[in-house]
Amino acid sequence: MKAKLRSVDIICIMLHSNLLTRTVPQILIASSPLLGKFAELGEVNGSLRKPFAMDQLLTLVAGLFSLNNVDE
Repeated sequence: MKAKLRSVDIICIMLHSNLLTRTVPQILIASSPLLGKFAELGEVNGSLRKPFAMDQLLTLVAGLFSLNNVDE
C-alpha cells in the first residue's frame, strides 16, 4: 500500500518548518498499518501504533525530552 500525504502530515511539516515550533517534539499516534509511512511523511519525532501500553508512551516521551536536552 502506498501512503499519500494527509492533513495531519501537512500540519506536522508546517510545525517543523516554523521557527517558533520546530523544536517541539511531535508524536504521531494511530492504528493505521501505514503509521510508519505517515510518520516518515510528517517528519515526526516518534510514533506509536494503537493499542499501546502507557509505559511505551512514557518511554517515548522521556526519550524525546532527553534528546532535546542534549541538543541545547
